[in-house]
Amino acid sequence: MKIRLPDGPVKPGFKRTVKDFGITYTPLTDATSGLVKNFQLTAIPLEKGIRAHYPLMVDSRGVVFSDANWSVTSSHFIKAATSEERFAEIDQLKTNIDHYIGEKVLTEAPATLNAEIVGTTYGFYVPAVDSNGTSMEIKNYAITYLPPKADRPSHYAISARCQSYGKDCLRSYFLDYDGVVHATGEPREATVDDPVALDCEASDAPCKGVEPFAE
Repeated sequence: MKIRLPDGPVKPGFKRTVKDFGITYTPLTDATSGLVKNFQLTAIPLEKGIRAHYPLMVDSRGVVFSDANWSVTSSHFIKAATSEERFAEIDQLKTNIDHYIGEKVLTEAPATLNAEIVGTTYGFYVPAVDSNGTSMEIKNYAITYLPPKADRPSHYAISARCQSYGKDCLRSYFLDYDGVVHATGEPREATVDDPVALDCEASDAPCKGVEPFAE
């Protein structure tokens, strides 16, 4: 869905209708400073009951949320519409590396990866490992393996950066040395300083703490 915005700044409460959807942009201001700290961009179907037409919402986190129950019941089921964490394959890559370490009874994580370590069991795309053993590519994501540090030989980290930001992906991920996945909606690599990824980004479970979208 392509939306042509007006020239110049987009005003608060901006609304536009595109095919089958009404689009609304709402800036969210800080109560104390009055500065815009976040925003919501919503796309609400013009009619209920049309197959595969659900309300969508995205904010500065870059997570696209949908409400699958919107047209059939008054209860809400808001989930991450794109499940980008799964498309990034970062969780499956960790599972395969851990399986290799356990299978080989290793006491240290590998310094580099190869096709055997990476494995072939993936939900979407099998990462192709470069000759350096630390760089991989799949559709829309560049993956970097960070080998163990001297003081933590059994731990490693993984970065999965969105390569087609704003077109095919909106989130980048970082699996830190403690096994925690962080994420950012900015066009850059995620780091350990970014917020922890939402649980619903890796599954079809409902997202916690997301309010129903205003119509």
